[in-house]
Amino acid sequence: MNSLRAEMDQILTETRQEAIVETLKVKAWRENSRPDEGIQLLERMAAGPPSSSHFDWPSLGLSTKSSAPMSRTQSAVLKAVNQMDPHRRSRLLELSQAAKKERCCSREAQRQTDVEVCARAPLFLLQALKMFLKLLAFLVVPGIALPEDDHALTRDDECSDDKTCSVQALQMRHSKSTLLDEDESQDACSGAGELPSSDDLCYTGSFLVEKFFVKLSKQTATSGSVDLQAVGPKATTCNGAQYQQSGSDITVEDTTDCGLVPGTDYTVKYCSNQDEIVVHMLKPMDVSVVLSRTPCAEAKPQLQALLEEHAVSESERGCSSYGTFPRGGVCYSGAFLVESLYARVVTQGAHHGYVNMKAVGPKHGQCYHAGYSQHGQYISVNAAKCGLSGMSYTIRYCPDQDVINLQITAPLAGNVVMRRSGCSGVLLEESQAIAEPVLPSPMGFRPPSWVQDLLKASTQALVEEHAVSESERGCSGYGTFPRGGVCYSGAFLVESLYARVVTQGAHHGYVNMKAVGPKHGQCYHAGYSQHGQYISVNAAKCGLSGMSYTIRYCPDQDVINLQITAPLAGNVVMRRSGCSGVLLEESQAIAEPVPPSPVAVQPPSWMQNGVSTAVACSGEKALPKDSELCYQGTLLVETLSVRVLEHTENGGTVNMKAVGPQHGECKGAVFHQSGSNLTINDAKGCGLDGAEYKVQYCSDQDQVVVRFVKPMQVDVALARAKCEASLA
Repeated sequence: MNSLRAEMDQILTETRQEAIVETLKVKAWRENSRPDEGIQLLERMAAGPPSSSHFDWPSLGLSTKSSAPMSRTQSAVLKAVNQMDPHRRSRLLELSQAAKKERCCSREAQRQTDVEVCARAPLFLLQALKMFLKLLAFLVVPGIALPEDDHALTRDDECSDDKTCSVQALQMRHSKSTLLDEDESQDACSGAGELPSSDDLCYTGSFLVEKFFVKLSKQTATSGSVDLQAVGPKATTCNGAQYQQSGSDITVEDTTDCGLVPGTDYTVKYCSNQDEIVVHMLKPMDVSVVLSRTPCAEAKPQLQALLEEHAVSESERGCSSYGTFPRGGVCYSGAFLVESLYARVVTQGAHHGYVNMKAVGPKHGQCYHAGYSQHGQYISVNAAKCGLSGMSYTIRYCPDQDVINLQITAPLAGNVVMRRSGCSGVLLEESQAIAEPVLPSPMGFRPPSWVQDLLKASTQALVEEHAVSESERGCSGYGTFPRGGVCYSGAFLVESLYARVVTQGAHHGYVNMKAVGPKHGQCYHAGYSQHGQYISVNAAKCGLSGMSYTIRYCPDQDVINLQITAPLAGNVVMRRSGCSGVLLEESQAIAEPVPPSPVAVQPPSWMQNGVSTAVACSGEKALPKDSELCYQGTLLVETLSVRVLEHTENGGTVNMKAVGPQHGECKGAVFHQSGSNLTINDAKGCGLDGAEYKVQYCSDQDQVVVRFVKPMQVDVALARAKCEASLA
């Protein structure tokens, strides 16, 4: 307990030198009946901390009895905590929780005179911070009922185990007492003079982390208009509100735009002797904010600086791109008012893993192995036991900024940015209770089982077909189609494909598609839905019937990627293009959206019956006698290369290589020539496995033609090319 008290004292001692010394100056000046004693007190406190390891609260004029009213000096100490560095304030709050557990100031301890002072004063200040949180919650959620006075006062347990502590009791005590001592109250706000007649009439003040700026414009001796700006968690602006002054009382006629919800009860006084404005809040709790006269020329830059600090620019608070957390375990931290948040994210797959979280402050808590899942930017995790209980929020991961964005909507609105940081020891401990994952409200659904099966089957098919790597395909980012109607086009063999995508929401809409060629077809209003990059749409009537495929949208490239897996492997890229007239007609039959099937099917009839892809081939002469003799051609994304090593009129040997989904290579394969026909004795492993074909050399065109029969009928012409070193 002594170590806790010592650390709390140290934190407060480090912050007192400026704020509290200023208070003592005022105390010394005001105690003019005993000026020498006041000056000696000032010198003694300004010299440094007391020799005792415990902070000398009585020497500051602070009563250690819970029933005493707050004095002006106590209010000044509250201001000192208000000006404290947020990290220190958070640490002080954490220490207070530890102090509570050890019952440093329980009712039993209060009966013992030797521990009467304990840590009452710092905890008093901490309760003021909690009062502020409740004030903000009231402003956002009207109608919060406070307990009856008697009930609250019976729970005078500032340091007991009850988590409600004595926020209620504290505010009830405070409302039954005065903010200032009776001898000080007359001087604290005195004078009933009129507001100064000046064009430079600005007042500024603060309450904890909220800053207030007021500018008055007098129209008569006792009336005018007021502009108010509040910067902080409860940011608000209202300009041109009319006011009336009667004695020291000021009445603002219309504050509906000033951020005060109905039921807020307050008074405003102008203290002419001090040239200060005091806003005394009566409901939802009793607290006063003092606004001091400040030259407008000074107040304006201060306001601008705070606006720039709190109203972070769009680019800084932006959350862009779609991606997953870095692999392994990474940590993030941030702060919300006086609450510090820490998280360690451990990935167990591309879109799932678990989180260790800890909150330090009034909403303290921690959890381990809270499973999460990711859908686009949104993170689904149950953080109720992690320090966020009783709050409504959404969590997003922003890959471009590598930050976690915690958007809190209730009981008050706020945005917390958690940035990458070092992993503290507590986040590495993983032996506590497991929190069950739940879905966040913005998503509202889990990807259906058929989507999961589709992704699994598609991935397996791509692996089996030696699909081109992600970087080579150039499909990156996670995002949605541009709003409105946009068009894309591409080609598959001799088939031209056109599509117009019309969004009706972030992840759904409809498609008009048209295929021009042997496999002609068109459809309208084919509904689609999007899950990550993957697009679910029934394009069977749109020119893709009888085929197995997956469709993805690549935001970074703004292209549609059509990955065909059966009856042959191929990759079709559809790029942005103009919208042809037929795509704008929407009066045809509507195609019902169903999940595309990844199951292999038979080649469609247009492929089985052949297409007009015959390559001209004539001449039956032998291959040329050139020292380097190579031929190369392509079929979809497959590149075929042949190098003739040696040959006679009747045959020879070749090296062959296929680059693409049907990757393969063979060297020294023996072939025979009969007329224009070339027969390769053993082409196993050369990239043509599983296909039925014949090869011809067309001497008139000096090209090699591979005529495929199965899995489809198509000719591939290999033209003379420069010999690559890999074929040697």
